Amino acid sequence: MRTQLVPPLGFLVVTDHAEYFGLASQLINGDQALLDDPIGKRWYDMFHGSSHGGDAIFQEIVQGCVTAQPQELISNPAAKRSAWKRHIALAEANYEPGKFSAFIGFGPRI
Repeated sequence: MRTQLVPPLGFLVVTDHAEYFGLASQLINGDQALLDDPIGKRWYDMFHGSSHGGDAIFQEIVQGCVTAQPQELISNPAAKRSAWKRHIALAEANYEPGKFSAFIGFGPRI
């Protein structure tokens, strides 16, 4: 949906979380780097196998974040690189010099 503010913002950044950066689109699209990770493959199967699969994945992520030593469950670095490459490509595809600047970013670990 195309929108415009009056007056327009100087810039706008659409971000993702530091943890599981790009996970939603990787689950939806079946990103190979995610599927190469055992937990990523299990989550992909959960997501596509049940209407409540996304809820179960979210619960696992939250549970992992509230442990004494939170860590990402996806251990395949290629999955993170794949997500970054996709976000960079989206920003570059939408950059219009002098009209629209697209930035990439992510939210900090809390």
